[in-house]
Amino acid sequence: MLDRHRWAEALARPALDPRQRVLCSSLALTVVARWDELEGVFAFALETAIEVDVLREILLESHLFAGFPKCLGAFEALARRLDPATPLPAWIEAMPPTRSRGQAHFEKIYGAQADRVLEAVRRHHPDLATWILEEAYGKVLSRPFLSAKERELAAVSALTLSRVPAQLGSHLRGARRAGASEDEVREAIQQVRVHGYATEADEAVDIATRLDAS
Repeated sequence: MLDRHRWAEALARPALDPRQRVLCSSLALTVVARWDELEGVFAFALETAIEVDVLREILLESHLFAGFPKCLGAFEALARRLDPATPLPAWIEAMPPTRSRGQAHFEKIYGAQADRVLEAVRRHHPDLATWILEEAYGKVLSRPFLSAKERELAAVSALTLSRVPAQLGSHLRGARRAGASEDEVREAIQQVRVHGYATEADEAVDIATRLDAS
């Protein structure tokens, strides 16, 4: 279950607003499949009038970080908190070609390192680079319902629990490029402490500190 005392302490810190904390915790808890606690986050969100479609949107993104089985598990946790009559999203996005949109968003997040990062991925498998551009960045991360800053801060929380230092470092930088302040990025790491992940938070802070010093 969600520790409401820890949650209240986090809300008292001004670096992240309640909506962003919900996004960060939703993505992170999906990665570690903490369904009861995730339901507690959804309960808070619904109590404070955070839109259902905001929750649905971050859960759509979760398949990139947690895989489809956990993504579906998170949607099932949300469904347990919703009235069965809650309508599905009414809007259908008019998407430009996903490759061009993905390339543009990838360059926004990786900056001057974008070409080097893509080339490193292609050396593993050319199709993987294509999927990252078209699927991850073209279809998901560049969707307009959440801002790039919101998505990147949530990614920082999720990757803190995934314990993948290189990818965390990339998204720490990506969050700053998307407009997040240093305090917001650090607080996205600290958000996982609300759920008992102090060791993972400490490891991520060390990574962020080394990046800042480089």
